[in-house]
Amino acid sequence: MSDDFLEGDDDVLSAEGAGGKDAKQKVGFLPAIVIQVLKWGAIILGLIILVVTIVIVTLNILGATGPGQARTDITEDYQQDLPVYSYHALDELRGITSDEVRRTYVVEVQIGYDEGDDATLNEILKRKVPMTDILLGWFSEQTAAYLLNNSNREEIRNKVKALLNRILTRDIREVRFTKFQVLEF
Repeated sequence: MSDDFLEGDDDVLSAEGAGGKDAKQKVGFLPAIVIQVLKWGAIILGLIILVVTIVIVTLNILGATGPGQARTDITEDYQQDLPVYSYHALDELRGITSDEVRRTYVVEVQIGYDEGDDATLNEILKRKVPMTDILLGWFSEQTAAYLLNNSNREEIRNKVKALLNRILTRDIREVRFTKFQVLEF
């Protein structure tokens, strides 16, 4: 009964198992290669589908399609562009603080004005000496503890800006310090 099943399939039998046929002739070579290629193609396609499925499931579990955790909401504070100013540096200021134990301060002041405002720049250049004199006097009246306290830095900028705007006809927009040191005498 099992012999009847294999009688009609000549290409399934190998040359050695055929018995009565020519032993050197390989029967069904092309179909065997095609079957092997199709088998490996199906295996590779199955692996690709498996990997893609695992990646999709993993990303959905981790929530990678939603917003990230480090994302911040956009508010007006973040969107506000800071104005761009042109700056002019005053000469380095050096003096002594008003403490009982004197300390030396060294400050470099940058004066910010509207970009392209040549009239303000000309006035700053013309009044450079009086501005330096006023700032030397103001810094000499301060204590080292006040000058060294970082929480006072914005207040110091505003006071210096107000002092300079008192003697200028055109207002400056900003005061920045590029050097701010208080040293022991």
